[in-house]
Amino acid sequence: MSLSREGTQALYYSLFARYFSTEDPLPESGTGLRVARRYYRIQPDRSERGRERGERSDSGNPFLKRHYTAIPSLYDPGEAAELLLPNRERLEPGAQLRPGDLVEVEFHIQADHALEYLLFEDIKPATCDPDDTSSGWVWAGVWAYRELREQKIAFFAPQIPGGSSWLRYHLRAEGPGELHVLPTLAYAMYSPEYRANTAEMRLVIRDS
Repeated sequence: MSLSREGTQALYYSLFARYFSTEDPLPESGTGLRVARRYYRIQPDRSERGRERGERSDSGNPFLKRHYTAIPSLYDPGEAAELLLPNRERLEPGAQLRPGDLVEVEFHIQADHALEYLLFEDIKPATCDPDDTSSGWVWAGVWAYRELREQKIAFFAPQIPGGSSWLRYHLRAEGPGELHVLPTLAYAMYSPEYRANTAEMRLVIRDS
């Protein structure tokens, strides 16, 4: 590509480029902002408190054949966190799930300083769907507006503090498959120089 001009007036130009990575798996990266995505299997609460809440099964869904513990809303920052955190198992790449397993998706956010109007877009793994299908304002570590779309879950955060913060939500494993979960994208909508992506994640869902 070459540029030329005639005369003494200033010449202005812009350049737009698109590219893709051939790395496998795709690594985490970011500029001024970093996001790490972690997956946890939520273990049923077998305590007396869990039995008081009771168990339920989804007989209307042919993929959900197991019983699982009913839990309060994730976005209650008190009771939900107290219930879930002791009962979760960290999933490493290649971990195996079964249809009906409840998975907590957690984003660890690290910002160089406070940022405004951030968007987090998490592509849904194939054969998985959010356990809570409602959209709206939620407390998920920071206040954010959660929007469910066909292929992804989006969080619009008006502001996040400098340093560390987090977001989390639930997925339900449904059909079997070997999954390559694409990276989560995060960026400041009005300051595009602040952007990040998580690493790719691989999961396996088997019937038995």
